[in-house]
Amino acid sequence: MNLVFARALAASPLSAAAIAETASTTFLKQAATTREVVSENPSLYYQIQALNPHTPAVLRRFAESLAALRREIDLELEEDFRREMESGRRRLAEL
Repeated sequence: MNLVFARALAASPLSAAAIAETASTTFLKQAATTREVVSENPSLYYQIQALNPHTPAVLRRFAESLAALRREIDLELEEDFRREMESGRRRLAEL
């Protein structure tokens, strides 16, 4: 997630100042976590991803989740969005 977030930020046409100007507290917390991740050894992170047998399934779920989120926003499916957010809340409460 953090690696994808960093790539999306790097590809943004907005300046860092413009992003920071409108950044929410949640965004800034995510950015701080992502900053820590990308400051680590890229070769080590690559090996962790490349050698982990679970990576393909995780990336597939990530892509499916992103596509579902996009669909909910594009089609204004607020109830689906709310249901999935609650599902995530319940799962995270178990950790």
